[in-house]
Amino acid sequence: MLLFDKPIQLNRQKMKLETIEELKQEINSYEMVALLKACYNYFDIEIEKPKALWVPLTIMKWTYLYGTRTKPVKPLTVTAFRTLFDAIMEFDPDHISNYMKSQGIHRAFAILHYQQFYLQTAVHKERFSTQLKLYENLKSRYDISASFKKKTGLSITEFLRILQCMWLYAQMKQSEFPNTKITGYVSQPILDSMSDIFGKIQTERFINLLMITPLTAAKEAKKWKGTNATKYEIMEHSFLTLFPFQWFENSVRIVHPSVFNYTANYYIYDYMKINDPKFTTEFGARFEKYIQLGLDEININYKIESEVKRSLPAKHKVVDFVIDDNILLECKAIEPKPLASINPTDDYVYSSYKDSLLKAYYDQMLPVSKFLNPNQENWGIVITHKNIFWSDYRELYQFTKDRYANSADNSQLPPENVFIMDIHTWDLVINVIVTGQTTLPDLLKKARNANANHLTRKAQFDMQLDDFDLRQFQLSYLAKETELLKL
Repeated sequence: MLLFDKPIQLNRQKMKLETIEELKQEINSYEMVALLKACYNYFDIEIEKPKALWVPLTIMKWTYLYGTRTKPVKPLTVTAFRTLFDAIMEFDPDHISNYMKSQGIHRAFAILHYQQFYLQTAVHKERFSTQLKLYENLKSRYDISASFKKKTGLSITEFLRILQCMWLYAQMKQSEFPNTKITGYVSQPILDSMSDIFGKIQTERFINLLMITPLTAAKEAKKWKGTNATKYEIMEHSFLTLFPFQWFENSVRIVHPSVFNYTANYYIYDYMKINDPKFTTEFGARFEKYIQLGLDEININYKIESEVKRSLPAKHKVVDFVIDDNILLECKAIEPKPLASINPTDDYVYSSYKDSLLKAYYDQMLPVSKFLNPNQENWGIVITHKNIFWSDYRELYQFTKDRYANSADNSQLPPENVFIMDIHTWDLVINVIVTGQTTLPDLLKKARNANANHLTRKAQFDMQLDDFDLRQFQLSYLAKETELLKL
C-alpha cells in the first residue's frame, strides 16, 4: 500500500524543522525502510514529470546516514513525510534569494543549475560510443581499460554494452508501454534475459557494482566528495549517481531514471576518478586526442600545440590548437566544482577555476592571440568534460578581471568571443559542420550575436544548435564504436 496515493502538494506554511540537526533528528525517528519506501512512492507517482527530485534524494542519503538502527520512535504517517519533505524543500531559502538581491539572477541561477540540471542530463546512443573511444580505443601512456577491468571484473566494452541495455530498460514509461507493468524494479526475467545476452557473471558484476545495499549505503554516502558542508548537501549532486540500483524489498530497485541518465553519461569517469589516482592525467591526454579527431573530421586547417609553440617566443604560454589562424581552442577536461557552484562568490569561483577556465583565457588565449594575431578579430573555444554553467566568458570576465594585469588588453579577443562547451556539445558542433549546415566561424558569430541580446541569450552552448538538424549523426571517428555497441 502506498504511503500516499497522489502527488505531494507542497505546504508553503513555515515548517517546524528549521535546522540541519532538527532534520537529522526527525529522520532518526522513523524506520529506515519506511522512509525509503515513501521516497520510492514519490518517484513512482512523479515518474513522468519529476518535480523536486533533489528532495527525496536528500532524504534517502540522510536516511542511510542518520536513520535509526533501533526501534523507531514513531510511525511515518503521510503528514509526517510531507512535513519532512516540505522542510527540506524550504530549507535555507535566503541562500539563493541573497544572491539574487546582491549579485543578480544569473549568479543565483548558477546554484539552481548545479542542484537540478544534472538530473535533466540527456542521453543519446552516441554518448556510449564516445565513452568507448575515450576509455578503451584511444591509447596513451596508461591503460584505463586494464585498470577498470582489474577493479570491476568488466572490460569497458562489456560494461558499456550492459549499461546501454539497462539504460533503455530504465527509460521505459508506463504511458508508452500501457500493456506492460512498469514497477521501477529490475525483474528476474529481465536479469535472466541480460544474463543470456551478456553472460551471467558479467551481468551480476555489473549489477553489484552499481548497487548499494543496507550494509554498504552509509559507507558509500560518507565517501562522496562534495563541499564537506552539511548545510549545502541539499544542493549537491547525489551520490546515488554512482549507485543507481538499490537492494530493496529483496529486489533490485532502479533509484530513478533521471539518476540513471547521469550514470549512463559519467559513471566510468566518476568511478575511475575516485578509485585510480593515475586516471586523471591519462584522461586529460586522451581528451585532447579526442577533440583533435573532431578537427580532422571537418577537414579544417589547424596547428597542434607543438606547432603553435614554434611560432611563439621561448617559454611563451601556448594553447592546444589554433584553427584557421584566429580560433584558439583549449581542452580542459574538468567538471563543475561543488563549492563554487553552490556558493558562487567571486573568491570561490576564482580559486576553483584559476587553474582551468580562467587560466585558459587570461594566461593562454589572451597572450597567444596578442602575439600571433593582434590586429584582427580572434575567437576562443574551451572544451570541458562535463557541462559548466557558463557558455561564454562575459560574466566570468566581469568578476575576475581585477585579478589579472592583462585583462583590459583584450581587444583582439574580447570575452564575448570565447565560448565554453562540453565534450558532447563539441561532437554536435562537429556534426552540424560535417553535414554542411554551417561552418565553425559562422557558428561562433551566430552564438556571439545571440548572446548579445538578453532575449536570445543561450544559457548553454548546445542551445545554439537548436536551429540545426541534429537527427543525422555522422561522425566517422565514432563509427567503429557505434558498431561494437550495437545490441
